[in-house]
Amino acid sequence: MKKILIAILMVFSLGIFININNVKAANIYDYTQLNDAKCAQLKAQIQELKRQYPNYEFKIYETGQTWENAINMEYQGHGHGNSPKNLTYKTSSYNGMWICPICNTTLYDNSLYCASTEALQYMMDPRNSISLDSIFQFEDLTSNSATIQDISKMVSGTFLNDAEVIQAIFDGCNENNISAYYIVTLLIQEQGTNGSTLSRGYNGYYNFFNIGAYGNGASAIINNGFNYAKNNGWSTKSKAIRDGIRIIGSRYVGKGQSTIYFQKFNVTPVDMYNHQYQQGIMAAESESRIMKKYYNNAGTIANKRTFLIPIFDNMPSSISPRPDTNKTNKISYETAKVNVTSSLRVYSSPSANHLELASLPANANVKILKRATSTAFNGYYLDLVVCESNGVYGYAARGSSEKTYLVPTGSSTQTPPVTPEVPITVDPYTVACRTHVQDDGWHSYVKMGEKAGTEGQAKRLEAFQLKINTGNYSGGVKYASHVQNIGWQDYVTNENTSGTEGKSLRVEAIKIELTGEIANYYDIYYRTHCENYGWLGWAKNGNASGTAGQSLRLEAIQIMMVKKGSDLPQNLQSNEEAYKAQRVAYCAHVQDHGWLSTVYDGAMGGTQGESRRLEAIKICLSNPEFDGGIEYQTHIENIGWTSQVSRNGEMAGTQGKSLRLEAITIKLTGTMSEKYDIYYRTHCQNFGWLGWAKNGEKSGSEGYSYRLEAIEIKLVPKGGAAPGSTENKFILNGQ
Repeated sequence: MKKILIAILMVFSLGIFININNVKAANIYDYTQLNDAKCAQLKAQIQELKRQYPNYEFKIYETGQTWENAINMEYQGHGHGNSPKNLTYKTSSYNGMWICPICNTTLYDNSLYCASTEALQYMMDPRNSISLDSIFQFEDLTSNSATIQDISKMVSGTFLNDAEVIQAIFDGCNENNISAYYIVTLLIQEQGTNGSTLSRGYNGYYNFFNIGAYGNGASAIINNGFNYAKNNGWSTKSKAIRDGIRIIGSRYVGKGQSTIYFQKFNVTPVDMYNHQYQQGIMAAESESRIMKKYYNNAGTIANKRTFLIPIFDNMPSSISPRPDTNKTNKISYETAKVNVTSSLRVYSSPSANHLELASLPANANVKILKRATSTAFNGYYLDLVVCESNGVYGYAARGSSEKTYLVPTGSSTQTPPVTPEVPITVDPYTVACRTHVQDDGWHSYVKMGEKAGTEGQAKRLEAFQLKINTGNYSGGVKYASHVQNIGWQDYVTNENTSGTEGKSLRVEAIKIELTGEIANYYDIYYRTHCENYGWLGWAKNGNASGTAGQSLRLEAIQIMMVKKGSDLPQNLQSNEEAYKAQRVAYCAHVQDHGWLSTVYDGAMGGTQGESRRLEAIKICLSNPEFDGGIEYQTHIENIGWTSQVSRNGEMAGTQGKSLRLEAITIKLTGTMSEKYDIYYRTHCQNFGWLGWAKNGEKSGSEGYSYRLEAIEIKLVPKGGAAPGSTENKFILNGQ
C-alpha cells in the first residue's frame, strides 16, 4: 500500500504553523472583471473555453496569497524521516526538473520522489489547466445537478448499479449540496468498479467510503472499517452512503475546499496549506480527467457548471512552463548549524506578506540555499534555508550585530544522478515489452529496464506483449494476465497478446516465466504499477505481480533479466510485496445469524463476545495463481470428526441442526501447497483465541463440548513466519 489509505478523508499536516493574521478572505468575482495584469492570458483562455461551452460559468477566486508564499508553503517536508507535501513518480515524462534537488534520490513510499518547485509552479498555475481535460479540477462541487438517470448512466457496469445505491447517492448529494459526479468519482476511486469487502457488505454492515478503514494489513483495515460502520449503524447501503456523503461534505466541501484543486492545494482561508488529501502532485489533474469521462458517458459534458479559478498576487507574467525532463535539477548550498538557545523562526517569504512556518530547533543542521543581499521586513538578512531534521523550507535570520544565528560549517553541490533508476543491462540476452493502454491503444516496444505503460494518468493496462532475445540459448518467454471479470488467463508465448483488446477490461496482475534452456541461466524479474499502490515489489520466475480481488487496474510494467549466480542489482532488492490479493475466502454459519458475509485473509469469520456457536463453514481459494485447491474437515457436536472431506467452497458442518463445530483441519493441495503454507486459528469457548495451526493440523478442542465461535485463515509463502504464536493450537481433554 499505496499502503491502503482513506485518501478522501485523510488529513495531511506537517506541523507547519501559519500566522493566521496574514491569511486574507478570498475575493470571488466573474472572470470578465479580471484585470489582465493580475494573471496574464488567463481571461483569454477562459473566453475560448466559454466559446466552446457557453453554459459554463467561470469565477475568479483571488486567494489573497502571494505566488511565492503559495509555492513555498507547498514545498515542505524534505529529507529522510519526513513526508513531502507533493510527490511524483520518476518516468520519462516526469524526470529532470520535476524532481526536487533537495531530496534528490530519496524515495518515499518506496517509489515516489519529492516534487520540485518547478513542478509545483506548473501544476498550481491555473493557466496550464484551462482545457476540457483539466478544467473539472476547478468545478464548484457545492451543488448537485445530476438526476437519477444521470447517476444510473455513471454507475452502469459497476458495483454501484443498484437501485438502492443510486437513490442514496442522489438523496445524499442533494441533502448535502455536493456534486453526484464527484461522489461517484470518489466511490470508484476508493472501491474500484467491482467494489470491495466493505462496500459489498461485511457481517451485515456497509462502508462505501472506507471511513475509519486504517491499519497494517488487509485484516486490520477491514475490521476497523467494519467496526466504524457497525458503531454508526450502517446496516443498509442507503444509510452507509448518505452518512458517508455527509461526512465528506462536513470535512472538505463544507469547509470551503469546494473544488478538487482546493482539496489538493488548500489555498482557502480555513486551515490554509494544511488539510490536504493525496500527496500525488497529479491528483487534481487525474481526477479531472475521470470527471470528464463520467460527464461524457452521461451525455452532460456541456451542461451548466460553475468553475472557481484560483489566482495569486504577484503571479509571473508568463505561464509557468512544464519542467524540462532533459535538464538536471541541481542546487548549491552551504551547510550551517542553528546557533540559538531555543528556536529560530522561519518565514515563507522575506517580504511583509510572509507567513510563519515551523521554527528551526536549536543546534539543527541546515542547508543555506540562497544568501540574502539586503535586509528584509524585520531588518534582518533572511537566508533561504532547509532544515535537515524537520524538513522545513523558508527564510531564517542569518544573525544580529551581536550574534550569528546560522553558523557556516561547509559547502557543497547536490546534483541528482542522471543514471536510470534501474540499470539497463548491456548483456545481449534481453526482453522487450509493449502495452495496450486505455484510450491510447498499443504503445511502442520499450527496452528491458524501461517502464511500459503510463503513470499518473489513471489509465488501465488492457494487454501486453513480450519478445525476447535468447542469444545462443534455446527457449523463450511465457506470460499470463489476471483480467477483470475473467481471472487468470492461460499462458501465451513470444509476441502473442496476453489480456484483451476492445473490451475495456483492466489487467489486474501478471506472471512471466522463462522457458527452455535460457531458464537455466537467467532469472526474469518484473514489477507492476498498480492503482492505489503505485509500484509494487519485484516478482520473479512465474510468481504473480499485481492485485486480485480488489478491482484495481495495472498501469505499467517493468522487466529485468539477471544472470543466475550474479549479484542482484540493488534496485531489485525490495521487501515490498509483489502481489496483493485476497488469497483465501471463507464464510461462517453462526447460531441465530445464519451465513455471514465472506471474509478474506486473516479477517475474523464468526463472532466474538456473543457466545454464539459456529455451525458450518465454507472455504475456498480466491484467485489462486497456481494449480491446486483447499480441503478441510470439522469435528461436530454429537458426531465427532467427519469422514467426509470438504473441498473448494463446499460446506463443512451442519445447517438447521443447532450443532456446534468444535475443531477443524485445513490443508492446501496441488502446486498451491508447494508455494504456500495455510495457517488458521480458532476462537474457542472458555479458551479464547488459540495458537495458529497449519497444513492439516487440528485447531480447536476435543472432549470438552466447547463451541468454536470464530476462525481466521491466512496463506503464508512456503516456509515463511507464522502470523503469531503457534502454542496451544489444539486442546485435547485429558492431555
